[in-house]
Amino acid sequence: MEQQITKTVLSVARKNEAIMTEETGLATSLEDEEVVRYTKEVLQKVMKKRARK
Repeated sequence: MEQQITKTVLSVARKNEAIMTEETGLATSLEDEEVVRYTKEVLQKVMKKRARK
């Protein structure tokens, strides 16, 4: 499940990056590794919150 979510988030981030670059002419400095790290952090927080209920 975590891998699928990470894959989807990366895909969306890349598409948005392309759109933003096309519309603004500015490239993002966000790298795939940062997206993966942030996604894992969010998933951990969500799992902890679910475990508390």
